[in-house]
Amino acid sequence: MDRTLEALAAGDRLREAGDYAAAVAEYSEALSCAPLSSDEAEILIRGRVMLGVSLTDLGEYEEALDMLDRAMTVVPENLRGIINREMARAHLGLGKTESATKHIFHAIQMIPERDLAERGITLSCSGSIYASQSEMLRALEVFGLADQLLQRGDNRQYELYNLLDYLAALLSNEEFIFAHSLVERAERLARDVGNKSHEDRLAEMVLSIHKELARAD
Repeated sequence: MDRTLEALAAGDRLREAGDYAAAVAEYSEALSCAPLSSDEAEILIRGRVMLGVSLTDLGEYEEALDMLDRAMTVVPENLRGIINREMARAHLGLGKTESATKHIFHAIQMIPERDLAERGITLSCSGSIYASQSEMLRALEVFGLADQLLQRGDNRQYELYNLLDYLAALLSNEEFIFAHSLVERAERLARDVGNKSHEDRLAEMVLSIHKELARAD
């Protein structure tokens, strides 16, 4: 039991640091040594969900969907919205936008409005689906709504994830002035709760914004 909890905590830390392969290893270890008694079902569910999430982060989408499917069969009703969102992310990674849209629709219906963090990042995933279909105005609208939700309360990690995708969509739509207005907050979040991959991605976008604004002058 102790090793299970240690592995889950280690997986969480590694995922936050952007070391997704190591996070997958820890979550897999947690599942392999978790007790099978019914009173530990919550730990097993969490392990399966986080393993699926981390496999998606790693780009192992088929494996992620398999793990999330297995989690879906045992999770309580209140977690099914989150799993639907993560399945949408995996389907989007595979380029299956129709399946991604179906799952994100279910997620939005299931996640309560009072849960600002999960609601916000679910809307953000919806924005990514719109962006993948080149529906940029709709994507920007949804990213903006997600940003408003995620600024309410301490949701800084999700706020950063959404803001990075929001900035990417703004650059794609050539809205450089508004994108520039978001940079300072994004840089602060990246320093506080981001990892090197977030910082590198943001730095690349900031450089593009400055180049485009300089060209406009």
